[in-house]
Amino acid sequence: MLSLPQSTARSRRYPPPTIVRVVQGGLVSEMKVHWTPQWTWVAQCALGGLGLISTTFVCFRLGFDVAAAGFAYVILIALISVLGSLSASIVLSIASAACLNYFFTQPLFEFRIDSPQDVVAIAAFTTTSLIVTALTTAVRRSAKAAEASQQALIDTIPASVWIALPDGSREFYKRSWQEFSAADSPGNEVAMLHPDDREYVVEKWRSAVATGEEFEVEARVRSATGEYRAMLVRAAPLRDAKGHVIKWYGVSTDIEDLRRAVEALRESEETLRSAQAELAHANRVATMGQLTASIAHEVNQPIAATVINAEAALRWLGALRTAREPAMSSTGSRPSSRRCRRGRLAWTSTRRSAR
Repeated sequence: MLSLPQSTARSRRYPPPTIVRVVQGGLVSEMKVHWTPQWTWVAQCALGGLGLISTTFVCFRLGFDVAAAGFAYVILIALISVLGSLSASIVLSIASAACLNYFFTQPLFEFRIDSPQDVVAIAAFTTTSLIVTALTTAVRRSAKAAEASQQALIDTIPASVWIALPDGSREFYKRSWQEFSAADSPGNEVAMLHPDDREYVVEKWRSAVATGEEFEVEARVRSATGEYRAMLVRAAPLRDAKGHVIKWYGVSTDIEDLRRAVEALRESEETLRSAQAELAHANRVATMGQLTASIAHEVNQPIAATVINAEAALRWLGALRTAREPAMSSTGSRPSSRRCRRGRLAWTSTRRSAR
């Protein structure tokens, strides 16, 4: 960042532009007039000169003495000191002392003073005018410092502050609001509202102005970039001793980021609930699988034991038949072989049913 020298930076600190409102056919237009310090000083000196000429003419025509004319000059210098700068007021004080000497002290129309009283009067006038000028300038500077401090306090508030008149028209805007609405006129809030919110917000603001109740609404407002952002607008009335609304003090807070965060949190909660439901379903399926496996194991154990016992019996019967076949063949007995075949058939059917 480039920095200017101290003298150059001071010379370029121009006063804020003067806003002139012109009313034409019911339409109000604003015009900014920029004044540089040089032209401001010249204008103040010219205004003081015109006031000095008018005061001198009136006092001379009315036949005022030195004291009365000096008092009139002091009033003029005080007014110029309130409106003008210190240097312009000092120049006007010197010019007033000269006029007081030239037009109201003897001899007239000369810059010569014969009476000591006139000398004291002119000296007292000069001293008084300089003191009034210094005091007025100090008060004006204190007022400007207080205004700058108040403006700094308003600028540090993390919201857009605004002031409205009793009829609802805006009187003051925070600098951040002017930057937010740089693409539009700060006084054209209705056009900046979202078309879907415009009618509702306007109607609610009119109702609040008519009834004097506090105003609060959420609306989408178009920024300088063309993006619509959610704003929380609140306003409260300031009333006098009789209960009449003097002004409206409002604040507009950008809640777009907060709203997006809330929506993201809501979506995260929905995703979490869906994941929990899927996990519960998976747990139920796993539990059913374990139960099925347990039942199958409990059923397979007796069947396997039966098959083993049947096979053992078959082997035992086969061994018994082998041991008895020689004796049967020698005696010619057939019933034993029939019993063996019947036992084999019974074992075979039992094994098939087990499978």
